[in-house]
Amino acid sequence: MQADTTLLLRAAGSDEYWWPQSLIWSGRRYAPFEIFARCRSSRYLARFLPVLGLAKSEELVGLIGSFYKPEHGQQLPRWEYDSLPLKEVTGFGELASKP
Repeated sequence: MQADTTLLLRAAGSDEYWWPQSLIWSGRRYAPFEIFARCRSSRYLARFLPVLGLAKSEELVGLIGSFYKPEHGQQLPRWEYDSLPLKEVTGFGELASKP
């Protein structure tokens, strides 16, 4: 599921397509995946951003935010009534909050 989330963000940042099939099971997850929990550290986040094809943490914040603004063309993956809680599984509010 961590890999699917990573590939989803990488694809969205480069105008490619990725359907994260395994994330159907993350619909009720309210804690960040380990790889994103580690991104609380600004040093770890700086090393992780190239994996996503990004250069700055602000780009990642904007990319995640674009999934919540339909006018930006990104849509959260949905499975019937469940959708991916992207802000929760990426630890959106705590990115780079520690040195």
